[in-house]
Amino acid sequence: MAEWEAPTVEQVALHLPTRTRDRNGGIVRTPAPTEDGDPVEGVRTFSDVTVPTRDEVVFAIGESVSFIQSDVGAEFCDLEEAASFPEKATRLTALYTAMVLELGYYPEQVQKGQSPYTELKKLYDQRREFLRSEVEEVCGDVPGDDVAGDGGGWGKPDYDFEAPTTSLGRGTVW
Repeated sequence: MAEWEAPTVEQVALHLPTRTRDRNGGIVRTPAPTEDGDPVEGVRTFSDVTVPTRDEVVFAIGESVSFIQSDVGAEFCDLEEAASFPEKATRLTALYTAMVLELGYYPEQVQKGQSPYTELKKLYDQRREFLRSEVEEVCGDVPGDDVAGDGGGWGKPDYDFEAPTTSLGRGTVW
């Protein structure tokens, strides 16, 4: 089975570039040394001077990983056609984390339409549906799709109990 990794803080920052500013409006970037050792500006990131902070983003990533694993799977089949699924799941998690951060830290902006949340949600829904359909087509099953009671799929238990037949009085079946 092919497992996937949690996104980096910088992968989340790609979806929220305006949130990678310090309190004075300066852009926070990772240090990226060049071959000759001179530092240059790297990619945008979160730090202890951004809202949310780097630690808060790391926590949100952890929460998002759990959710996405239950939605598209924690691991994928080992078929060649599934080789791109782990990277897609990581990117989907970065997108979902960005949505969670927007809702948690800027709800008033989301409500007023002054946040990228709506566009992030559209992109997330599109990519989620695409990945789930790819996983189902290639691997044959997607978590949470056990509507027929055929065993829960992906190692989930099947709770298929027989209907009760014993009466407890006054027509109550237990």
